Amino acid sequence: MDEKEINNIILTYDKNTYTLYFTRATVEAMENNGFDIREFDKKVFSNIMMLWYGAFAAQHRDTKRVTMDKIWKLIPNKEEMIKDLVALYSKPYNDLMEEPIDDTKKINWKAN
Repeated sequence: MDEKEINNIILTYDKNTYTLYFTRATVEAMENNGFDIREFDKKVFSNIMMLWYGAFAAQHRDTKRVTMDKIWKLIPNKEEMIKDLVALYSKPYNDLMEEPIDDTKKINWKAN
């Protein structure tokens, strides 16, 4: 799936606003629970829903699964939502691996 740069998904359901995104901690928790983005196409149904539920974990951890399921059912353009969720999931990893911009604080290292 193609990745695009987004920071969050904001949606409104039943007069509540939800901001969906992933942090390093939520990605790590998902991986510890068996989610592997490299295996996304092998278990599509399970992985779509794990990604959906995981996107709530950073800011809306107490949202009930039944509520998340109701929201999912009403989401239009689900394929685009899935692409956006994958992009959001990848963001903490991309941030972790980003090369430093400030050369004044550059760290030199070598393996011995």
